[in-house]
Amino acid sequence: MRIFASPKFVNFRQFFSLIFKVKIYASLFVFISALGYVKLPLKQQKHVIFLSNRDINRISFSNDRIKEVFGLDKRVSIQSDDENGYIFIKAIEDFEEPMLISVVTESGIFQDFEVHFSEKGGENVVIYDPLESLKGEKNSNFDELLVCVKAVFLNEGEKRKASSKLDRKIGNNIILEAKAEVFLRKYTAIIFEVSTKDKNGLFLEERVVIQPNDKGIFLEKNRIEYGEKVKCIVFRLKDAI
Repeated sequence: MRIFASPKFVNFRQFFSLIFKVKIYASLFVFISALGYVKLPLKQQKHVIFLSNRDINRISFSNDRIKEVFGLDKRVSIQSDDENGYIFIKAIEDFEEPMLISVVTESGIFQDFEVHFSEKGGENVVIYDPLESLKGEKNSNFDELLVCVKAVFLNEGEKRKASSKLDRKIGNNIILEAKAEVFLRKYTAIIFEVSTKDKNGLFLEERVVIQPNDKGIFLEKNRIEYGEKVKCIVFRLKDAI
């Protein structure tokens, strides 16, 4: 799902995996709508995901279909939806250690997962290809901001501790604590740690984080669990700080 594709704003969570990404060339369950929702970018490294140990979970790929799954444990039941290319996973025994699985899609994409089962509701995990979001899109700020995203992760630019005045709060449960500022060309990157007070965790969208002077945003992931710290980087013009 694209958010804020206007020339004034760039959503970098969907583009960041382009830096590292390498692209290698039933439905028995009728309550999908009751599942939680986690959307993650395709990436070279494995994804760590948290699934329910009591309910049914679904894994799917946006605009692609799962063809094969490797590494499933006997303590897990799997059901495939051949029409839509989904897989449904349910733990039939208790898991104390994570399970490693590899998924291959019809288009030849490989994605590894480290699966942790815990006491929670069923999850709907969707993997998307950031390249799909770029097709046909023109944004005058994108190229230079993408360079800035790379620079932050390569520890380039002048860096200093951020003032607590830059902290943000969303409602009563989401806190963005400003940890550092990085000065890059005409932009300043503000690095936040995002956490939630909600013990059930929350789904956070980029559109509720941004403020009028923000020009781009990178959010490590949308699903934030209680006790977890998620990285968020907001880009502003230097004279707007």
